Amino acid sequence: MLKLLVDENLPRTLTKMLREAGHTVWDLRELGLRGIPDDQVFKQAQELEAVLLSADKGFGNLLRFPLGRHHGIVVVRFPVDAPISEMCEAIVQALGNLGEEDLRGRLCVLRPGQIRIRPPKERGDG
Repeated sequence: MLKLLVDENLPRTLTKMLREAGHTVWDLRELGLRGIPDDQVFKQAQELEAVLLSADKGFGNLLRFPLGRHHGIVVVRFPVDAPISEMCEAIVQALGNLGEEDLRGRLCVLRPGQIRIRPPKERGDG
């Protein structure tokens, strides 16, 4: 099971469903951190030793959030008209197949029917 920090740009239903699936989940809104800058969201995830789950594509910026230097970032990219229930179910299912070791230090982009995980480069990999 994963430790996850859910960003405020994802539905509260997702937090509930992830908890029901057995994950340890914090929600920025429940922590009273609504509206904080991305750097603070990232810092909070690291303090909780949690994977950051967000719909903010800015967290895919590898210069700002370098691979290998965090507990994992999952960027959710679903169409704006996707039904919330279907999106949440797809996210819960995808994360259910991943462990902490699969995400630590990596960027994962989750789209309908697709998961792309970008690992950190090994030392010496140009």
